[in-house]
Amino acid sequence: MLRHRTSCRSAGLLLLGMLLALPRLATAAEVSVEFRLKAAFLLNFAKLVQWPAARFKDSKDALRLCVLGADPFGSVLDDTIRGKRIGERPITVTRAAAAKDLLDCHLVYLGAGERSRYAAHMKALSDRSILTVDEGSQFIWPLGMIRFYLDQDRVRFEVSPSTMEKAQLQMDPRMVKIARIVSQ
Repeated sequence: MLRHRTSCRSAGLLLLGMLLALPRLATAAEVSVEFRLKAAFLLNFAKLVQWPAARFKDSKDALRLCVLGADPFGSVLDDTIRGKRIGERPITVTRAAAAKDLLDCHLVYLGAGERSRYAAHMKALSDRSILTVDEGSQFIWPLGMIRFYLDQDRVRFEVSPSTMEKAQLQMDPRMVKIARIVSQ
């Protein structure tokens, strides 16, 4: 009888543990969908922004999409980019821990974990016509260009056209139609 109670108690605790884990599983699935969308947005940003010709060696030079700091995408970003081209340019993905390692990048994604070092990172990237994309709780002034945010569980983005212009980046008008525009 004692063994049966212990067995029932263990089974009950196991069931309780599984039930408590369910919300965490749902959250992980939501994050996966969120970052699949963000990866698709990054690809479209690369397609809808024009960089100065001097940022490329030639017309077939790769467009380098880079992630600074902890990578929230995992393989999702690589899967989204794999085999894609913009005109004749292949797209590559690079990851690094420091901004100084990304000076040859065209688009740099700064994850939320880099928030405390944003000012230093942005300063290092500011004079190189690099499109910066972040996902912090507020826009990064004066150097932020694009920021992801969630609005009613939908991934949205805001853009600072003036900051992009200062970096000699030209934004396709289609971006303006779907972005929230911000200014200093």
